[in-house]
Amino acid sequence: MSFYKGEGIILKRVNVGEADRIITFYTKNNGKIKAKARGVRKPLSKLAGSLELFNYDQLIFFQGKNIDRVTSAEVILSFKRIRGNLEKMSAAYLISELVDKLTEVKDKNYRLFNLLVDTFKELDGLVSSESQMTLLLDTFKIQLVSLLGYSPQLYECIQCERKIEPKINYFSAKLGGILCPRCLQYDKKAQKIGPNPIKVLRIMQNQGFEKIKKLKLKSDLIYQVNSITKSFLESILEKELKSERFMKEIEKRKE
Repeated sequence: MSFYKGEGIILKRVNVGEADRIITFYTKNNGKIKAKARGVRKPLSKLAGSLELFNYDQLIFFQGKNIDRVTSAEVILSFKRIRGNLEKMSAAYLISELVDKLTEVKDKNYRLFNLLVDTFKELDGLVSSESQMTLLLDTFKIQLVSLLGYSPQLYECIQCERKIEPKINYFSAKLGGILCPRCLQYDKKAQKIGPNPIKVLRIMQNQGFEKIKKLKLKSDLIYQVNSITKSFLESILEKELKSERFMKEIEKRKE
């Protein structure tokens, strides 16, 4: 028998059979893992409390022939304030869905794991603020795609490679970066982008949320950056995420 240990965050759970679940983890040492938790839905299951969605756990897996099995789980961080708040929970679903969609099983990435843990910590402790949550999610999106090789080109024109000047330029989600005015012909659907949104995107990419959350950004600037990151992710994924639609429904209920 072959057992292995690891720390991981629970991204997704799917019920199978009468009492089992297939659970998707993103782990520190093995990347994404899909494992069966036998009997976890039974009332007296010892694993049930430790295998809540979004938990950060210390885990032991048994390596199976077709699918691995999780045999032990101890909670490191439970992120209870995420599960206790509908807006935070919808944001956590989005984060988890992005990681699940953009990664392959057992393709490990230490920096991605650390980004995931740090983002959940920030989300868990976030004071209720729609603008801060939007900035946190957009920062996560930019850093995630950059770690996975989809880094948007923000300093030189994606087409002619001239240095981007501090004036009106255009962001091409299709091409993966900024187009200078001379090269707009290469993507006439590119979004207009001014110097300030470019600065914010660069800070997100290079310095992360720790820097972003200290800035006092106007709502229209946050909206512009969000529009860019959303279109860029949809271009990579070639569709809108289920969790994005869920967040929109929550926003509608608040109106």
